[in-house]
Formats: sequence, structure tokens, C-alpha cells
Amino acid sequence: MNINKRTHPTAFDVDFSSESRSTKQLKPEEIAQAVFGNSIETDKGRQTMNDNVHHPSHYADHCSLECINAMAIMLGYEGTARYCLGNVFKYVWRHKFKNGLEDAKKAKEYLDIADKFISKLDAKDPDTVRIKEIRSVLQDVTDQAIAEYAEEVHWKQVRRPDGQSK
Repeated sequence: MNINKRTHPTAFDVDFSSESRSTKQLKPEEIAQAVFGNSIETDKGRQTMNDNVHHPSHYADHCSLECINAMAIMLGYEGTARYCLGNVFKYVWRHKFKNGLEDAKKAKEYLDIADKFISKLDAKDPDTVRIKEIRSVLQDVTDQAIAEYAEEVHWKQVRRPDGQSK
């Protein structure tokens, strides 16, 4: 697989013309269309905003391809789904010790992204069944983490400054 930048600054070309191309290797536009239902979007074309959960600034303006789409080209749908679930695990594991609610939200975001890739897998394949089982457990712990912060916010709103309930 050869990756070549074209002369257009936002074009990214992946050449799968070699004889060793497997059936799971797809062109970037095929990945974007299949997974996200749209064509490849450029980071430069998006409105810039500081959103550490959905579009962190440290991924912006590097390439015409979203990082997750490039990963799908390299790892395939299953590998990318597993990567996303690994990130869910990481964010849930550390949320109490690092970024709190932001990490819990990132875990939820990665669950949503994983779902897009999982939906492209063969549902009867034993590996897919296992991935879905792991995803279900991670959904439960992510929901629990987010609920902890919702409860914390609720009690902050209910309690008066003198410690008494409203």
C-alpha cells in the first residue's frame, strides 16, 4: 500500500492497486461513506471550536482525512472497533483521577464511534459476538461513570451553602 499526497493540499490518496490488496482494504472515501455515510471532510472546512470530546484541536488541520478514518484504512473495521473499545476502557479507568466528566464523555464518544464500525461487521462471526459483549460491559461502566457526575451536580444544586437541603 502506497500513500501519496497529491498536489491539491487537502487531497489524500491511498493506492491499493498492488496485487496484494486484501478484500478488507478500502479507499478512504469508501471508509468514510460506509462508516459515516458521507464523503471525506477536511478539518480545514470545519468550524473551529475547542471541543476536547468530539473534535480535539490537536487533531485539526493535519490532513484531509479524519484520524479515525485513516485508522480504519490501516486496521479495518474490526481493528478500529477494538481500538475504540480500548479507548473507552482507558477513559473509564482514569476518569476519577484525571479529567473527570470530560473523560466519561470521551468514553461515551468512543462507544458511539465503535458502534459505527461494529455495525459493519458480520454479526454471526464469533469475534463480532465477543466485541459486542465487551461493548455492552463498557456501556454499563460508562453509564455508571456519567451517572456519578450527574448525581454530584444534582446534589450541588440541591444543597444550600449552609449544608442544608432546599
